[in-house]
Amino acid sequence: MIAAGQAHGTRAEDIYGCLYFYLFDRLRLVKDRLRRWNITVNVSAAPIELVPMLVKPEIKFHRIEVANMVDYNYSGVDTILRKLSPLLHSRPGSTIISYFMNWIVEHPAGDVKHAPGGPAAMMAMAMNSKATKKVRLVLLSFLYH
Repeated sequence: MIAAGQAHGTRAEDIYGCLYFYLFDRLRLVKDRLRRWNITVNVSAAPIELVPMLVKPEIKFHRIEVANMVDYNYSGVDTILRKLSPLLHSRPGSTIISYFMNWIVEHPAGDVKHAPGGPAAMMAMAMNSKATKKVRLVLLSFLYH
């Protein structure tokens, strides 16, 4: 970060100035890549059950972000994987990105291994499904205190 600021003439002691130029350079890089690459962003507010019907069969995604739809009180891991994994591109890095926002509310002790219906149990059940064999699922658990 300091080097980025110094490259623009900012002194190393000016941390905020260096941070500004570091972020400026990163955002410029993103802007340049968006112009060069063929990137499409699809946003849907449809119920999860309808999403596969709204997407043309030839369209496949590299990333599908579902927020906390994997939470038990929403769609759950199994439903998300069954409905959305067929929409993933076949390349190894294609990923469904989600997180368990309500985990700490449902399981205050945070016991992942032994919680009935918790993430570990749901993942084991979901990964045994034939439709989800190719899925690499990234789950981020945010614990709010």
